[in-house]
Amino acid sequence: MEILGEFMMSNTALILFVTSTFLVLWIYGFYPLFIFLLKPFYRPFKREVGFTPTFTVLVPSFNEEKVIEKKIQNLLSLDYPKDKYEIIVIDDGSTDRTSDIVRNYKKVILIKESRIGKSEAINRGLKKASGDIILLTDADAFFSEDSLSLVAENFADDTIGSVTAAVTQIDPQSTLIIKDFSISRLSLSYREGLLDSIPAGVGGFLAFRRNLIDALDPLCLADDVDIAIRVRKKNARVIFDPRIIVSTWDPNTVFSWYKLTVRRTLQGLTTLFRHKSVLFNPKYGWYGAMILPTRLFLHRLNPIFMIIALISSYFVNPFLTSFLIIFSVIVALIIPRVRKMFIVQISFLHALGIYLTGRYKVTWERGPRK
Repeated sequence: MEILGEFMMSNTALILFVTSTFLVLWIYGFYPLFIFLLKPFYRPFKREVGFTPTFTVLVPSFNEEKVIEKKIQNLLSLDYPKDKYEIIVIDDGSTDRTSDIVRNYKKVILIKESRIGKSEAINRGLKKASGDIILLTDADAFFSEDSLSLVAENFADDTIGSVTAAVTQIDPQSTLIIKDFSISRLSLSYREGLLDSIPAGVGGFLAFRRNLIDALDPLCLADDVDIAIRVRKKNARVIFDPRIIVSTWDPNTVFSWYKLTVRRTLQGLTTLFRHKSVLFNPKYGWYGAMILPTRLFLHRLNPIFMIIALISSYFVNPFLTSFLIIFSVIVALIIPRVRKMFIVQISFLHALGIYLTGRYKVTWERGPRK
């Protein structure tokens, strides 16, 4: 019996090790490769130059007196017919001069609220919106002059329900910490959109058809994830347009970046589980069966898979455990990006802990900037 027990334990450990190792490799290697190999199933976008639907630009804000005027001036200077877009700023209980600054611009609609949460603030803006296309943006995200014209071209394709953009950092030092949108990730997002849909948009620039979304779920803390999933549920595609560049601030210290990563991960998890019926659901094509589960679910659980792989390896062969630890340390010392990845895994675990204990709130915070 003792021999049988040891055999079963070793087999269980082997299964756990192989499964968890495969999931880690799937997330960071096999999945991007598989998306590339599915190229025969790509559906190209149909763009139309000169297509000019009406837009409503929504700017939910909280204590943005340092940037809101620059933001408004940026939006007013866009190269797009002035009678084809409106600007609505939703001030969610700012305690600074945000609302006073907005009132100086007669062409901008101001909605004043009192700490109702970002998703609910967006809902108040949606009720006032008159445009065919809603463009959701942050107060500290700045567009190039042709941004509206470029994003409009995509909506000439009736299958497109939402479009997002690429992000660059205003503070060059931010790139020393981490680039949320590396070349490889941008390429992956573009291919996901060609295959089906990207898992989520970018909060600084997310355009979607007004008739696809009546309101956001106030309990969904990640509006960019909530919008993308809702659009895909309506059988419309969510795509990434690399031609559209948005400039914004990113953290310039490891600590502030860590806090932001924890917050974004937590927001994504809470929103994802509000839409859990989409996960691993082939009803929603490649998006439900593979893209969303891999990018927003399995990716967040990756540190757990790594821990399981390490622990189970000891019961398979203690030498294997020693090898994995030594190999990981050497690689981390040689490749800075790997060191950053370990910090990311810790932030994921931190966010998971907060989520499981329910220690989070619906109200939102202003992003880090100088």
